[in-house]
Amino acid sequence: MNNTNSVLLKVGIVGTGYAASKRAEAIKADPRTELLVVTGSSAVKLSKFCQRYAVEAVDSWSKLVNLPQLDLIFICTINQGCGAIAKAAILAGKHVVVEYPLALEVETAQEVIELAAAKQKLLH
Repeated sequence: MNNTNSVLLKVGIVGTGYAASKRAEAIKADPRTELLVVTGSSAVKLSKFCQRYAVEAVDSWSKLVNLPQLDLIFICTINQGCGAIAKAAILAGKHVVVEYPLALEVETAQEVIELAAAKQKLLH
């Protein structure tokens, strides 16, 4: 980046499917962001994804959300896990973008929204 006052936003992705691919392409194209790490449920898909986007793999979403170098987590995985992953990421001090739905239960979604507000973290 040419602007030395700018700080790169360090990003991780949970998921290796279509939505994750589109997010990875957008992150790679944006000079303000750097895709550092990805995780997924299939080792084969994860390996291919990481080769395609020249990014590191980690073997679980819980490890990914706790990496201290990350600022933002994109959650692009099956619906059942989104709420728990978002909550863990916010508790780990990360901003979060979730491919819908935020959670399968209204109560879980509300809890994540309230947690993000309390921790002053972006939740989209």
